[in-house]
Amino acid sequence: IDAGYQRTAGGHITLNSGVILQNNECSDAGDGGAITLGEDGTLVINGATICNNAKTDGNAGAIKAYAGAQITLNSGEIYGNEAYKHGGAVQIFGGDSTDYATAVFTMNGGTIRNNKANGVGGGIAVSDYSRFIMNGGSIIENATTELQKRGGGVGFADKNTTMSISGDAVISRNIAKD
Repeated sequence: IDAGYQRTAGGHITLNSGVILQNNECSDAGDGGAITLGEDGTLVINGATICNNAKTDGNAGAIKAYAGAQITLNSGEIYGNEAYKHGGAVQIFGGDSTDYATAVFTMNGGTIRNNKANGVGGGIAVSDYSRFIMNGGSIIENATTELQKRGGGVGFADKNTTMSISGDAVISRNIAKD
């Protein structure tokens, strides 16, 4: 699929093996490079590839999830994506206050690799009232450069963010560099 995919509030997306979401670019400040999940939306990735997408003005090179949205990566690859600010591959953003539901990204498997952000989170940016749960999979060889240089693999921005790691999870060879 060479065109961006966006769902509004409450949308449900499943990307199965064989699906390739690639070469998308978004310049709109509020959306992800390839996929934007509105409030209470869900995205399940079962073997799909999401690659070479770009966010040229803002956050989330490939996937952006807003308050109440849930992403589940069971298998597949997310690689080669780039964000102008935070979240080279993924940004989860729960909102600006407790009035919003937490955005959640659960990684059970798959690989997030070779993504780049100029701010926080070369692979994943966990922002405001959001939670990242890593039960398996790999986050490798992602990088942050220029702006804030925090969290080559996973970066935390702002307030009330959490992360839990268990199982066979691997976070390795990520770089936060000048």
